Amino acid sequence: RQLRLVAWNRRFLELLGFPTELVRVGTPFEALISYNVERGEYGPGDAQSQRQERLKLAGFFQPHRFERTRPDGTVLEICGNPIAEGGFITLYTDITARKQAETELQESRSRLEARVTERTAELKTLNTQLATEVASHKQTAAALRTSENWIRSIADAVPALIAYVDSALCYGFANKKHEDWFGVAPTAMIGKPFQDIMGATLYERLQPQVQAALQGTEGSVEYGDQHSCRPRVGDLFLLHSASQ
Repeated sequence: RQLRLVAWNRRFLELLGFPTELVRVGTPFEALISYNVERGEYGPGDAQSQRQERLKLAGFFQPHRFERTRPDGTVLEICGNPIAEGGFITLYTDITARKQAETELQESRSRLEARVTERTAELKTLNTQLATEVASHKQTAAALRTSENWIRSIADAVPALIAYVDSALCYGFANKKHEDWFGVAPTAMIGKPFQDIMGATLYERLQPQVQAALQGTEGSVEYGDQHSCRPRVGDLFLLHSASQ
């Protein structure tokens, strides 16, 4: 109750750095506080105020727990509990390693959070770019459809057979005039072999020009389907072949 030292162990001296000549049975608590104040254990400030503040708190004999970092970097956890007979017992624990681990963990967490934030920002940027590209592709596709429809309208209005045949001799495009000649809708001709649509007789007649076109030679031929089962007076088949 008089705030005098009653008992301690060797670890108490090691953790707090008290000289053995200071620590005796009956040493006033104030002497220990004064020693700490004089060597700067409590940081900068008025020495008298630091001393009085700690003596006042000790005089309350209330349970307490706090942490204090010594000038050498050691972190102490200090837990005090009053006892029924008067006075109190104080436990000093070196928690330096634990605090360092907590600091390192917090730094790792902060770095991870920063990386997540950075990555999230990158993904948002990529999503924005992707959305812009998708919108651009949609606009381009719409423009191509408009252009294709316009070209098809013109091709369908021309009184001649107009088609695109690839290097494998399969149809990629045909205008409506083909339906009048061959009875096959232009959309149904896409992907069909040129020979299947023309028929053997007409294909044989056109084969020299077709092969020349495949070799890169431009040419044209006119052919009237006079023997068709669907004759059209004045209808002529025109082949304009050109290498692409």
